[in-house]
Amino acid sequence: MSILVLLVFLVLIGMAAADYTQTHNVTFNMEQSVNGDGYFVTYKTIRMPNSMGLPGEKNNGVEAKDYSHGSGSIDKSLLLSAESSDRTEGGAEDAESMDYQEGLSCIQMAEDAKLVYNPTSMGIGSGFYALHPITFNSLVKEETWIKNRGGASSMQNQIEYAHALNKQLKFLVRDFIYEEDPSITMMNISQDITNGKAHIGVLQGDPDAMEESVMNAETEEMESLPLAKSAWRRPLVYVDEDYFGTMNIEKNMNLTSSVEEDSETDEWLPCCSGGYEDMNAGDQRGHSADGVFDCSCFRVLDKAQFPR
Repeated sequence: MSILVLLVFLVLIGMAAADYTQTHNVTFNMEQSVNGDGYFVTYKTIRMPNSMGLPGEKNNGVEAKDYSHGSGSIDKSLLLSAESSDRTEGGAEDAESMDYQEGLSCIQMAEDAKLVYNPTSMGIGSGFYALHPITFNSLVKEETWIKNRGGASSMQNQIEYAHALNKQLKFLVRDFIYEEDPSITMMNISQDITNGKAHIGVLQGDPDAMEESVMNAETEEMESLPLAKSAWRRPLVYVDEDYFGTMNIEKNMNLTSSVEEDSETDEWLPCCSGGYEDMNAGDQRGHSADGVFDCSCFRVLDKAQFPR
């Protein structure tokens, strides 16, 4: 009986000391090709959170939006992928005791679009509008906007009121919580615009302003300041460009930020790390080796203790 109890006890100890690993992963992939004549309106928005990034649902991970509308001809192809994942390893289901943690938040897209404006009339259904066709008369609009909340950066490319647009655009926005991997916000643009408007914007927030916090008197916990959630507060990079008319625009933009943390192990004797034997003769006089342990060796000696 006692042997059985001992075996059960050892099994329970083994279970408590077992390694713990948890992995979450969400992915989205989209491949699209559309061509024809008529009226179109498209809207895509994606947010991939980073569970180990800045706290708050609206203040972590990466986000992207792609919008377009117009009447006329359309020939567009698109590749889009997004991922949100995290991994924790340790000895228990407790974040503070984890041996290893990483979190990834990433969205990337490649788009090739040829759009030409033309008023379009079409009958819809079998009732009144079948006999009275609807006329769509909409100039071309395209907007691509990405935001990296972990890296405090954003980029935007917007086309409005265009009669024609030939565009190739690629972007990558990634927030990776791991000491050797940077946060990346990248957008490459090559576009020809006919009789329209183009707006290009870039914003990089100041990490020091983003991380400012105050003590909550009720909870006695540190909380971020309301303004600290916005990259508009003391931005490090701010680009705001507008172009009107018929333009060819080529732009390659890349914002990369990283944080490196070095930790140093304190000596086992923090006050006199060199020990009693490394003290000079003047400091040793009037002190014993015991002073290394009670930190008295760190105190300034009185003149009376120095030899004449």
